[in-house]
Amino acid sequence: MTRILHDPQNSDKILQMTADTMFLVDYEGICVDLVVYANRGFFRRRKNLIGENFFNLLPEKTYSAIKKDFEKVKENKIVSSKNYELPLSEGTFYFKCIMQPFDENLILCQYRDITNRARTKLQLEKTNNELREIEKAAKISQWKYNYRTQIFSYKGYSGGLANSDHFKNITLEAYLEIIHRDDRAGFLIWINNILHHTSADTADTHEYRILVKKEFLFLRLKVLNISASEENKEIEGFCQNITDIIKLDENLGTITKAVNFASEDIFAFKPDGTLVFANEQFRKHYLLTDDNDLSAIKINKLPIKKELKERWMNIRSEFSQLTDIVRFVEEKPFPHLKEILAFDFFSYIIKDSEDEEIIWTFGRDISEQIRYDEQTKEVNQIMNTVLENIPLAISVKDTGNDLRYIYRNKVTYVSMKDTNVIGKTDFDIYPDEIAITYRNEDLSVIKNREPIIYSKEVVNNEKGKFIIHKQKLLVENGNRPPLIIVLESDITNMKKMESELISAKEKAEKSDMLKSAFLANMSHEIRTPLNAIVGFSRVIADTQNAQERMDYYKIVESNNSRLLQLINEILDLSRIESGIMEFAEEPINLGVMCQEVFDAHRFRTPENVQLLFEESDADLWIYSDKNRLIQVFSNLIGNAFKFTNEGSIRFGYKINNEEIECYVKDTGIGFPKEKAKNVFERFAKLNTTVQGTGLGLSICKSIVEKLGGTIWAKSDVGQGAEFFFTLPYIAPQKESVNEITAEEDDDSKDIELSEKKDTLILVAEDNDSNFKLLNVMIGKKVTLVHAHDGIEAITMFEEYKPDLILMDIKMPNMDGLDATRVIRQVSPEIPIIALSAFVYDDDVKAALLCGCNEFIPKPVSQDKLTDILRKYL
Repeated sequence: MTRILHDPQNSDKILQMTADTMFLVDYEGICVDLVVYANRGFFRRRKNLIGENFFNLLPEKTYSAIKKDFEKVKENKIVSSKNYELPLSEGTFYFKCIMQPFDENLILCQYRDITNRARTKLQLEKTNNELREIEKAAKISQWKYNYRTQIFSYKGYSGGLANSDHFKNITLEAYLEIIHRDDRAGFLIWINNILHHTSADTADTHEYRILVKKEFLFLRLKVLNISASEENKEIEGFCQNITDIIKLDENLGTITKAVNFASEDIFAFKPDGTLVFANEQFRKHYLLTDDNDLSAIKINKLPIKKELKERWMNIRSEFSQLTDIVRFVEEKPFPHLKEILAFDFFSYIIKDSEDEEIIWTFGRDISEQIRYDEQTKEVNQIMNTVLENIPLAISVKDTGNDLRYIYRNKVTYVSMKDTNVIGKTDFDIYPDEIAITYRNEDLSVIKNREPIIYSKEVVNNEKGKFIIHKQKLLVENGNRPPLIIVLESDITNMKKMESELISAKEKAEKSDMLKSAFLANMSHEIRTPLNAIVGFSRVIADTQNAQERMDYYKIVESNNSRLLQLINEILDLSRIESGIMEFAEEPINLGVMCQEVFDAHRFRTPENVQLLFEESDADLWIYSDKNRLIQVFSNLIGNAFKFTNEGSIRFGYKINNEEIECYVKDTGIGFPKEKAKNVFERFAKLNTTVQGTGLGLSICKSIVEKLGGTIWAKSDVGQGAEFFFTLPYIAPQKESVNEITAEEDDDSKDIELSEKKDTLILVAEDNDSNFKLLNVMIGKKVTLVHAHDGIEAITMFEEYKPDLILMDIKMPNMDGLDATRVIRQVSPEIPIIALSAFVYDDDVKAALLCGCNEFIPKPVSQDKLTDILRKYL
């Protein structure tokens, strides 16, 4: 076989095709010989380099680099092999230059063109740098896992462990320690599944969390290659830090929820009205469900008012530029939602990814704000009205503006030079003397931070002399200068009332002293009749003489009446002081009433004293309270009995214009005329030797005044006493008079018929002693049966069918009122007479309302009981 490469004839050809360009230069750089093979780039432009300085032919940058290395070869007799950059006008080239000593004076230089290889290398480096930046931006790293060594190797920029260009190693056991404990089992399962594969699968990805520097990172592993041998398997892939993606998804989810559950309507639509987005609140107001396809719905087809539909369809024209915001308020936008008064809308334009305009809108229900504004306006109007009409001068001064007025209502107590005060100071309004005083007060309030309060007497041209109460208060105003509020009020009447209260207090203290004296006297007044009652009750039981027994009985009876009168006066006083004394007005024949008073008192008249009723008009009817009038006459007559030892006591009445004047006159001991105004005071006793509570005349005064009249007295020592009182003359209607007259006639007939009957009376009384007393009073004339409570009363009523029932009110098990109501359901006709120690008007009314015919107060008067029995039997 022919050895072509060893053939000398082919050597030049081979060198032309493969050899480097070589040239010899001396130590100064002068080329002494040159061999150029093929077309060698830079040297193809030089026909002859011999005799020229090689270095001077090179560009400055190349010259500096190669000359430095040339000097080292020359001095150190070493070989230099380096690559150099050769910038030329047609481009940048790269060459390799090997320099080595040839002999003592020459250096051999080999030139090799490496432009294509250098450019490829630079492109690869550039590409690698770009990939590295991409990895950093995407937080991607490379990883390997060696099954036999169970070691992870990683490099790159996924964060956590991977943060450099060089591979680092970590054992599987150590790596598992930094994986979140909830993700460890899943990670091991994934690795084991990968190891059973023989090739990489694009689905071989896994996501998990690691803890680095107290922060959890989310990682995603992807398998790229699996290399396997009989002894080992190695997995290669990349890892991406997806923490930001996960957090972005979470934030996006949070934002989506916030938008969906926002209290505002949030929606978006195209300029042609096609809906793009709608949150839950929008769907609720516009009657859309989650199943509705928004892209198929136009906003003008929704259930809203016509004007709003038109505005939405034309709203694009309201934007002069894309950065504008269109805002408007629409009243009652939803015909089907009457409770919504108005909506406040904000609209703006955003272009989507396809550069299409989308109109985003926020709608807020401002109904509550409107209602609040209306309420605030109403409150402000009320406050303005109050401030302008309240009898209080109110003004406000700004301490940051020379104490100028910023508010003042219309009320004023001091004369002004100018009534329009807003924006002015005291010196613009008041005389200088007053203004200086006010300014000093203001400065004191500001300096001391304490209010000034005082009262003083002033004179006003219109109101004259009066007293004002003034307060100056400092009100902090946040970051702004504080305000001074001035309050002035006319307290003239209050001062007058204060004076009156002091006087009333003195009177009350005097009254309290009188009351204390009264209580001391009361002890005496109660014990005196009780002593006689208790003492003579025992004596009666031991006395055999009938006349003595009758005398003792009269003493007991007299003291009973005295004690009862005392208790009645105390009760009346209690009702007067508590304001519960009630009056029942009715038609009254005044003459007949006075005759009843006369009949009731004529047998109680003291010896040597004559009681006279001076009748003036026997047919005089008035409209008033009969019981109270009888009480007044009885108190006045009883008072006369105490102070008259001989002579007469006269009483009567007469018509005087539109009043009726009643009187009681006696010939008793009288009293000093200067005491006439004191006789009607409570607890007043002009003669302490005479028994009595000192309440009778006071009670008379209260009753007369309640009836619309007046009462007064005339007297002098030894001249007797005269008491007068007036009543309004109110004539009752004739029909009322006729009814009362007819009832009196019927009562007379009933009495005559009842007196002829044998009668059975049911007594409902829980107290055996009270029953025995009734039995003593009327048991010899009628038959009595005894029920101990309301339930027994109902049962015995049905069993015995009595002619009349005496019903005690307060009983156990069932009281008398409830028992009466039950009996009335069976028999509306049977007379039921209430007996009770509760004697107030409310108690009497309650008994009559439940069905009782009459009311007898305890202690029971035998005469009154007999009269009522005659009336109904």
